[in-house]
Amino acid sequence: MGRFATLLAVLLFAASGAHAQTPGSCALGTAEGDLDVSNVFARVFNTGSLFFGNATTNGDGYLVPRFSNHSPLFAAGIWLGGYAEGELRVAGSRYTNFNFYPGPLNEDGTLPDADDCSAFDRIYVVSTVDVDRYEASGEASADLAAWPVGLGAPAVDASGQPLAATSREQVLDLGAGERPVIYGSQTAWWVMNDVGAPHLLQDTPPLGVEVRVSAFAISGEGDAVAGTPEATFYRYEIVNRSANEITGLRAGFFTDPDLGDAADDYIATDTTRSLAIVYNDIPTDGVYGIPPALGIDLLNGAGASSWFIGGASATTTGDPVTGEQMYNVLQGLWSGGSRVREFGDGYGQPETYPVTPFVLAGDPVTGSFWSEENIDGEGTNNPAGDRRMVITAPPSTLASGASRTVDLAVLFAQGTDRFDSVTELRAVSDEVQDAYDAGTLWDLGADLTALATPQSLAPEAGAPATQADSVVFSWTPVGGASGYQVRWGFSPDSLFNTQQSPGSSLALRVEQLTRIDRRRSRFGIQEVFWSVRPLGDGGIGEYSEPRSVFVYREGPLMLASGALAFIEVAGPGGADPCAESAQSRDGCDETGGNLVYRSLNSTGAYYFASTQEDFSAYQIGPFAPNDYEIRFTRSGGLASCAPFCNGLRVRRVPFEVWDVGAVALGEENDPSDDVQLLPTYRSDMACEFGPIGGFNVRDPDFPGYVFSDRIGAAYPVTTYADFEAEYAPLVEAAPDGCFEETDGERFQTLFDVDRLPVYGYLFGSPEAAPALPEAGTVIRLYTADPPPVSGEPTPGASGEIALTVAPNPARGAATVRLALTAPEAVRVRVLDMLGREVATLAEGPQASGDMALRLPGDLASGVYAVEAVAGERRMTRLVTVVR
Repeated sequence: MGRFATLLAVLLFAASGAHAQTPGSCALGTAEGDLDVSNVFARVFNTGSLFFGNATTNGDGYLVPRFSNHSPLFAAGIWLGGYAEGELRVAGSRYTNFNFYPGPLNEDGTLPDADDCSAFDRIYVVSTVDVDRYEASGEASADLAAWPVGLGAPAVDASGQPLAATSREQVLDLGAGERPVIYGSQTAWWVMNDVGAPHLLQDTPPLGVEVRVSAFAISGEGDAVAGTPEATFYRYEIVNRSANEITGLRAGFFTDPDLGDAADDYIATDTTRSLAIVYNDIPTDGVYGIPPALGIDLLNGAGASSWFIGGASATTTGDPVTGEQMYNVLQGLWSGGSRVREFGDGYGQPETYPVTPFVLAGDPVTGSFWSEENIDGEGTNNPAGDRRMVITAPPSTLASGASRTVDLAVLFAQGTDRFDSVTELRAVSDEVQDAYDAGTLWDLGADLTALATPQSLAPEAGAPATQADSVVFSWTPVGGASGYQVRWGFSPDSLFNTQQSPGSSLALRVEQLTRIDRRRSRFGIQEVFWSVRPLGDGGIGEYSEPRSVFVYREGPLMLASGALAFIEVAGPGGADPCAESAQSRDGCDETGGNLVYRSLNSTGAYYFASTQEDFSAYQIGPFAPNDYEIRFTRSGGLASCAPFCNGLRVRRVPFEVWDVGAVALGEENDPSDDVQLLPTYRSDMACEFGPIGGFNVRDPDFPGYVFSDRIGAAYPVTTYADFEAEYAPLVEAAPDGCFEETDGERFQTLFDVDRLPVYGYLFGSPEAAPALPEAGTVIRLYTADPPPVSGEPTPGASGEIALTVAPNPARGAATVRLALTAPEAVRVRVLDMLGREVATLAEGPQASGDMALRLPGDLASGVYAVEAVAGERRMTRLVTVVR
């Protein structure tokens, strides 16, 4: 369905203009790169966004000072807009709906592969240390060896002359003396285009541009320009690959600054420096203390600056949404198209007030002219708040095949007070601008020193920490390091989360370690890999070899594929959801039921979802190992909006919710321990639920489908039967079968509000005929059971058990070694993470000494526990099997 929707959008855009650039159907890039050799940590992305993206950053993608974990900047990114053949075309975004995709364009403006841009989904990061290491040892880092000369990455030959590309696949010939051009001390480079997919939200065709980006940082060692170690720099080379001339081309830089505490921010424009400024309105910031100042400096000139008023409509002064609104902002207009006039907030001023393309262009330090310190010209301060702004380069015309370069710096300064920080920021801007004008900015920063690689100390490789709420990682200190960067993930080849530490240890909570991204987490027993590298002023080192640790996180059961084990165990009318006739059999072989979480059920009539996946997962987690069922029945159950809606209503709904205890995956439920819960629902119209009051929200991931009202369940203080006995007569007698409870205080006491295992779930259904699942349907929600065995030996009177498994992870054969200090009976078996025995390796009397056992070679990929039991003692080791 998603592919069809994309194709339709492509056809619509292709028809909108005879020479409009036809978009492809590429996925967004997922590449990331880090600038981390100066006093700044900056994460960059190839989606047009900086410091925010891939859901791996959330207010921590730009940190300065580097080891403070303080951020002045939440999100930023490039916006482009212009006209081709009289038709507006815009590319840019704020926090989602990104318009830039990995890779270059062909000379005719088409994509190398209209369906797949992933071959170019990479950001290359090199530093002077990488070159020095190669020249000393012949060992090249992965990005140095693959430096993409053929894609336009700057490079020189052995004589120092610019290296011309001869093919798209061309990389450096390091042996022949070719080298990358490294701006500053460390450079990240990538190429992206705006043709990869339709610009749906912007509602314009693509411009047909290829954008090559160089981002760099300057080490503090040998610093010749004050403030550059706290700054980062960006060069955007915009190449018009379309057949059309682009007129009125405007390149702007969107910024959502959160200068420590986001609620106390002011902004200003220094037109003499082409500098947008963020500063604080109070003497002490809640995060930084002395308020710093942040600057976005367009080094080759600015033509306009704009700001958005939070909470206002995009048709007037709010955050722009459509391409037309974004282009208005790029011109220095309000998003709705009206002109900005001096003083006040710039909107709705009398026509006698001068029009200006620059907002808040007065001096906040002296209070002269129009600023947030003097919003009305009478010295009145403007209320502070969360600001967003755009600063734009002057307009230009870009012929087909021509290019334009926009250079900018992100500056930071912290003085003795909030105004002194602004003064210092201006001084840094002046020095950076002088270096830029002189052509020396690119060469600042001394060569970096290679630091030693730290050695991991704890936890031990493969150690179980499944009973812990947090894990402390430690490593050997490295001389010359001022801090360290730890990264972690679920594979040694994909360590995508990072955090910095000023010392040689770092404690991370289990919920941090199991984070896939900012929106999703993994639950159950997980093997987490980690490594660390040193960072220093003027130095950087290699990451240590990845180690792993096993942790456990409460939550829903996640399958190896990452799918939640929320399954249909009985289809409509009680039918077998895994019958050969089922339209979908997803998960049947693995779970014994049909996966329904964001997956169509056996008949294709519905799917199960949640409004906030992680939050719903957190809610159910503490109730593990109990599992839950949502049963659709003809009689249904009595449900309440309280305590989730305005107005206390009770009405009958077509489902019941049950705690079914701990049920093994794929097995039948034993009803003897089932407990019925009190269903809840949330509707905009408290007396309506389902097809009448619900199904009014569309799901962007399932075109043609709509969401029902939300449902949940709480444990009763007494029993569900008590609740039914009291309220069934009242509901039957009430108009429309909806009883309004007026004794709210007593009503609240019927629910155990601290025990809400099921919360925030809903159903997707075809918009043409929305309906809830039919009677007889049963959906089971599995939780991730706690570790089945302890990872520590049980004390005993006789000798200890020594148990090891190697290699671990096991990618083929693996050996289980057991050492006994005395003869005795031993049982060695393999358990899956649900505690089920999958193999017995040894059982019976064993001699003292060493014994070697083979791990079964037919185990499926996953995590297993190898358990050895001798007398009263038990030892386990966790092992990951990879196929």
